[in-house]
Amino acid sequence: MSFLDRALRMGEAKKFKSYEQRVGRINLFEEELELESDEELRERMDNLRERAGDGESLDDLLYECFAIVREVGKRRLPNEVIEDTDEHVVEVHHTPLGVAGQLVAARLGVPSVLHAVGFGHTGAHVRMINNTLAPAYERHGLEGPTPVASWLDIAPPSMSSTAEPRRWFMRYVPYNGGGRLPDWLSATRERPRVTVTLGTVRPVVDGVSPVKWVVDAARETDAEFVLALGGGDLSALGTLPDNVRPVGWIPLGLLLARSDAVIHHGGSGTTLTALDAGLPQIVLGEGADRPANAAAVHVCVRADTYSQKECEEISQSR
Repeated sequence: MSFLDRALRMGEAKKFKSYEQRVGRINLFEEELELESDEELRERMDNLRERAGDGESLDDLLYECFAIVREVGKRRLPNEVIEDTDEHVVEVHHTPLGVAGQLVAARLGVPSVLHAVGFGHTGAHVRMINNTLAPAYERHGLEGPTPVASWLDIAPPSMSSTAEPRRWFMRYVPYNGGGRLPDWLSATRERPRVTVTLGTVRPVVDGVSPVKWVVDAARETDAEFVLALGGGDLSALGTLPDNVRPVGWIPLGLLLARSDAVIHHGGSGTTLTALDAGLPQIVLGEGADRPANAAAVHVCVRADTYSQKECEEISQSR
């Protein structure tokens, strides 16, 4: 079953339709912008700033703004990277969606190394994004991208969803960033602790209402629930029961190391950090690569249920 089929079966049809409509509105500007000079694009952007300053809705300006940024990126980004790259570079590392790195590598005649970021990307995704850079390859006299020299996979081997050649497995190491740990986190726990998080992006896009059911369940559960929702507006959750503790930004790896379970949105970093902590997890898995991350956890998180070979076969069939 394809990634799209899985996503649609998990209730994503409406969101995909919404995204499709937004992309369609952005694409309406494409032919017009391609004919404009760099100076005319700058004037367009200045005009958008003026309209925003005059009180025009940012939602109404978003589509044209995104289209301008995309057009500038198509023209300038690969060229500037190549012009500014040191001649002594021996290889280029890039993410699955950062395939401008693959273009730079091809132009410089050095290997490119792809660093995967979770469970949802395959060579098909990389080829799809590379197709959008076809004009840039042509401008540099290149027929297209050369195959990646190595694919660095940070997913556990039993949960990897790709069978790309030249794979190198690396252990995921959680990155906590900076932050001061609250005293309560190091104190002895009197009851199980369940961490709840929606990552850094989803609270901004969708708010925190997707976890309201958790707050409702907490009222009847003898456990401590930590809402690690950053600076999100919690008003949609109503009055919080005494066993629910809202916190601001906090180092996730250290929080999960002191938790007994985690409920989260399914972002690759959160999913991998939960695996590193060895926690049982409930993954909501809606949007972007989150359905793929949720599917990986659901299918292969229990080593006593599936062998590594069985997990690989299941992952490749999805």
